Order: sequence, then structure tokens, then C-alpha cells
Amino acid sequence: MKRRLQPVVAALIASLLTLSPNAMAASAGKPSMPDQSVVVKQVWDGDTLRTTDNVKVRLLGIDTPELGDAKRGEAAEPFGERARERAKELVEGQAVTLHHGVRKTDDYKRRLAHVILSDGRSLGEILVAEGLALTYVRWPDIAHVKRFMKAEKRARKKRLGAWKRAHWLIDHLQARKQIGAFRIVTGRILSANRVNDRIYLNFGEDYRKDFTILIRKRDWKAHFKPAGWSLKKLEGKMVEARGRLLKKGGPALWASHPLQLTFIEK
Repeated sequence: MKRRLQPVVAALIASLLTLSPNAMAASAGKPSMPDQSVVVKQVWDGDTLRTTDNVKVRLLGIDTPELGDAKRGEAAEPFGERARERAKELVEGQAVTLHHGVRKTDDYKRRLAHVILSDGRSLGEILVAEGLALTYVRWPDIAHVKRFMKAEKRARKKRLGAWKRAHWLIDHLQARKQIGAFRIVTGRILSANRVNDRIYLNFGEDYRKDFTILIRKRDWKAHFKPAGWSLKKLEGKMVEARGRLLKKGGPALWASHPLQLTFIEK
């Protein structure tokens, strides 16, 4: 039976997605820097580039398939090379505008920004629309989430690019073998509990091996609870959760905003 996607909280999604990009940026916080015109010297991969003034930029709002590293024994993901080549076609050697995020840099000191082409199009949105990237949701940088998710939905429906294989859409039982990867994880929430300063959405009975969604207490109070979320109402729900997998006993991902989760029906 086909699955029908539904928003986790209809009111929340509607209120967020009807805002313009500028309005959403304002609701999350001001950009860390003014817009900046630069020239792209090199594209490292689909979501990372370097400018002629030697600034390394990580695109906001997307994640592209990994290229892998032969020296470390890391295999390339499907369409990773295609994502890089498409980004090179569009911006390498070209003048672009950096629309900076609320967060200035990531954990690797890369500048966080949306890359806007000379014709006004977003590099990230193009890659998502062609099935070469997933929408990456992380508060407070959700300014363009409406357009990106709409583009992703169309690409998924048409099975464009990496959606032909949909390697990034996995069952929660597969999560243990994909630590470090950005994935959309599907499964049923078995239990939902608060312990100290964290919320745990458990997909199995043993946290040491089963998949878990982690939510910080401050994020729960700021974003989830005001939208009407209830721990007990989450139990038994089928969801898709997007994020980078890490090991916290068993496989897990952090959710900082409700837009990372979507209810599904089978």
C-alpha cells in the first residue's frame, strides 16, 4: 500500500511555510553577516566550495551524497560525483552572492551560507530539485526550508537523480550500519520519554542497539511544545526523521526542529 505523507503538526507547518524566506529568517534570527559577492575558485563537493579569497563555504539547507575517501576505505555514495559536477557547472569560476546564515560557521569552521547565482537562483535549491541533494533542516537556519522541501517532494515523486535508488531513505533497523551518514530514517516510535534535559523517541526496547531520536529540552520547549506536541501522542506513530546519524548507545539523530520529522501512513 502506498504511503501518504502528512505534516507532523499541520498548524506548525502551515504557519512556517506561508512565511516568505525573509520573514522566516527574521523569526529565526538575523544573518550573521551581510550578503557578500564572491567568486568561486573551486567546488570540493556538491555542498562545499572555496572562494578566490580562500574562504571555505558550506551550503546551508542541503546535504549531498558523499564522495568517499579511498585512503580511509570510505565508498562513494550514488550520485555524489554527479552532484559535484553539477555544482561545478553552475558556479565554479563564477561570481555568486553568499546569503549568510544565522550561524556564521559550522563545526569545521566553514562559512555557512546560501549560494545565489547571478540569475537569482539558489545553488542548493537547484541540486535538491534535480534529486542531487536532500533538504537539511537545522534551527535556526530554516530561511528557505519551504522552497527546498517543495523541490525535494517533486524530485522524490519523479524519482530524479539519487531518488532513483533512494539510498538515503532507510528503515530504522538499517541505521546501525550507516553511522555518520545523513539519512531519512523511517520507523514507528515505540516510546517517548523525558530524562533530565533530553527527550528520547525510541524505536526499540534497547537504546544500546535500537534507533533513537534525541531532542534537547530547550528545543522541545522552544519549538515542539508550542506546536502542540505531546510525548504520549507520539507513541505508536510512523515517522520519517532526517538528520545525520551518530552513535549514542545505538544509532541516533538529533532533532532541533519539528520540520525534521514527518508523520507517514501506510
